[in-house]
Amino acid sequence: MAHLAVNERKEKMGELSATPTADIGSVSTQLQSSVLMALPKKPTLKRALEKKRRRLQTASDSTTLPPPPTDTTFSMPQEFHYMISHDSGSDDDRLIIMGSSELLDGLARAKLWLADGTFKAIPPILFQVYAIHFELVPGVNPVAIYCLVQNKSNGPFSCT
Repeated sequence: MAHLAVNERKEKMGELSATPTADIGSVSTQLQSSVLMALPKKPTLKRALEKKRRRLQTASDSTTLPPPPTDTTFSMPQEFHYMISHDSGSDDDRLIIMGSSELLDGLARAKLWLADGTFKAIPPILFQVYAIHFELVPGVNPVAIYCLVQNKSNGPFSCT
């Protein structure tokens, strides 16, 4: 069953274009604890998934992403609508929340949530990106939600 779970993770990663950590989280939320215990150690699993991800990226290099947005009136391309949980619209306080239903389900059942924010790896038209992680199993903390915030005073964690 552990081998089947690893293969399922590889397939899921290909479908979702997910990172290995996100993939581990989305598939592991549906596995029984006996199967989770039989899986390879996290570094070994991440290495195998990263290798699969590189192969998938090489095969799909012909697919191009749209150019980065230059103002807040941009609209999300149709092929990415499946990952948008909320978009407040194109006003001056735009908030975009992204996540997958599998990971949101894991977040809902988790006993521990972790939140982090960064100002560095974000398009210049936005202010900050927040990531909300959850503990799936000890040592595995996938991101369930990304929040792209344009204005710090009206973000999901603002004090105003």
